[in-house]
Order: sequence, then structure tokens, then C-alpha cells
Amino acid sequence: MDIRDYFSYELTSEPTALFTNSCMRKPDKPAILRHVLKNQEAEDVPTHFLFVLDGGALLHRVRWVKGSRFLDVLQQYATYIGNKYGRHPTVVFDGYGHGPTTKDHEHQRRSMKMVTRCPDVSFDDQTPVIFEQHAFLANDRNKDRFIHLLMLHLDLHGCRTMQSDGDADIDIVKEALTLASTKQAPVAVVGDDTDFLVLLKISCIGFISMFFIIFFRGDLEVMASPLP
Repeated sequence: MDIRDYFSYELTSEPTALFTNSCMRKPDKPAILRHVLKNQEAEDVPTHFLFVLDGGALLHRVRWVKGSRFLDVLQQYATYIGNKYGRHPTVVFDGYGHGPTTKDHEHQRRSMKMVTRCPDVSFDDQTPVIFEQHAFLANDRNKDRFIHLLMLHLDLHGCRTMQSDGDADIDIVKEALTLASTKQAPVAVVGDDTDFLVLLKISCIGFISMFFIIFFRGDLEVMASPLP
């Protein structure tokens, strides 16, 4: 029997080393973060930062109250940001509905875990919140509409907001580098994704002492100071 005969047929439509259940395998990002945060010291942390916030992570930091209006929810975000990051941070959101993105498989993986699904909802700032927050935001069309309302509201409260065409990680890093080049103050990038950590690591040569990373971990914030 010549085993070469078996390899004349397509054995799998996807390389199993990279894909499972038609989705790309999930990388072990927590291992990267553990390595980065290992032996971090809290000494010599500046008291003033220029903040760049990952809008995708921000969406899940505020708990919506059923029965309240969307305007109340928008104000919750403005208050949360103002209390923690001052009045003029930069907030960068992911884009939706503009074609394939690098996070499509991750969004698909999350949607498969949702027990309750939310339909497309037509709403404005006066509409009462009647759906569960996670189910509502799992619908990309609802999330995109909510992001637009949130950006308008945050702009009125002194934030600088922007929405990427797709995944926001690269734009987050670009904004951080732009702020660092002014050398007005150290820059703190806030979020829960290790992707922008890696991007900053390879992009901030010459500004490395200007960067700090603040990661969301549950209800806590963990700082890597400075960017290692």
C-alpha cells in the first residue's frame, strides 16, 4: 500500500492546526498577559496621563439597568469615563458592517455561546432598555447603532471619539503614538486585549518610556508600568 495515494485526496478543507469548528483556534492570550505583568512594580507611576480607551472593552464596563432609557445608559458611560479618566480621553471603537474583519471568528464564537439572542432593534436615546445588555450587544447591528449614539454623547462631554472600519487595535496604537509624540504627558492605553500590547511593543521604539498599559480584569484594573 502506497500512502501517497491517500494524499492525492483533500483530507480536510481547513488546516486543523489553525481551525476548529470552522473558526480559527483561540490563541492563549492570557499567557502573554501573565508574562507581561509578571514582576510589575507600582513604583514611579505618574499621576497624570493622556488616556486612549478601547471602546469595545468600555462597552462592558457599565452595567445597564432594565427599564431605564438609553439616554440614561449613555450618561452612565460619560460619568464612568469622567470619574476615572478625566474629561478629554480618546475613545476608539471597533467598526461593524464594513466587510470581513480580523475578529469575525471571535464574534461568531461568542454568538454561539449566547443563550438569549436579541433581534434588530430600532431605538433612539429615549427608548427604554428592555433587553439584556450582553444579548443586545451581541447583535452587531444593534451594537453599531449604540456606538454611534454613544460617540455623539461622549463628544458632548469632552471626549474625542472615533470608530475604525473594522478592528480598532491598530487605530488605538496609532492614537497612542500620536499622543506620545507630543510628549505632553505619559500615555495610558486602557482595555482588555493583549493585541494592542503586542502592537505597542513593536511600534513604540523611541517612546517606550511614555507608555503605560491598564488592563481590565473582572472588576479590577491592572497596570503594566511602564510598557516592558
